[in-house]
Amino acid sequence: MQFSRKTTIHDICIYADYKSDESYTPKKVSVRCGNHFNDLSEVEQIEMNEPSGWICVKLKDPNDKPIRTFMVQIAILVNHQNGRDTHLRMIKVHSPIQDVSLAKKPLFTSVECAQYATIR
Repeated sequence: MQFSRKTTIHDICIYADYKSDESYTPKKVSVRCGNHFNDLSEVEQIEMNEPSGWICVKLKDPNDKPIRTFMVQIAILVNHQNGRDTHLRMIKVHSPIQDVSLAKKPLFTSVECAQYATIR
C-alpha cells in the first residue's frame, strides 16, 4: 500500500479463516514499512496457527510510537500445508484518531467570561 503523504499507522488487521481456506491460509506474515519500495524494512513478523478471524499487528517504532510511513508491504512468507496461493479475506489499516476540528470552542470558566456565554 502506498500513501500520497507520510501517514501514521497504529496497526494492521488481517482477516483469515483456516476452516474455509485450508492450504490458502497464510501461516507466516511479514509487515514491512519504508519511504519507497527500495527502502522497506521489516517491522513485524507474525506466525499464525490455523487462524479464524481478525489478527491485529501493532506497528511501533523503536521509541514505542506508531509508525509514520509512505509505504506498507504485507508479505506472505509461508502458507499452511505448503500452499502456493493465498487468501486474505480483508485487510484494515488503522491510524490514530486526531481531533483537528476547526469548531473547537475555548472553555471559559471565570465569572467574567461566563456572563457573556449566552445571547439574550
